Amino acid sequence: MSMDVISEPTLSGKIRRGVDQLLDVYGQLSARDFVVVCYSPDAREYAAHVSVGLTKRGREHGAVPMRPLGDCCSSGCSRVAL
Repeated sequence: MSMDVISEPTLSGKIRRGVDQLLDVYGQLSARDFVVVCYSPDAREYAAHVSVGLTKRGREHGAVPMRPLGDCCSSGCSRVAL
């Protein structure tokens, strides 16, 4: 009985370059920084790409799933000031 090997997801060149730009140029992470990747369900795939990029750099990081943010006014919770 053979076991399937789960391998690290590969990033396409364009996505990998974008993640590299985000982490190396925009983020300018120092050796002392700890990264927390917070994401909503619709951004899970993109958060995974960033997590892979951090792992490949040997950077310690965490991930925190969030509920989707909503517009308070559209959900009917706004109040009218009198």
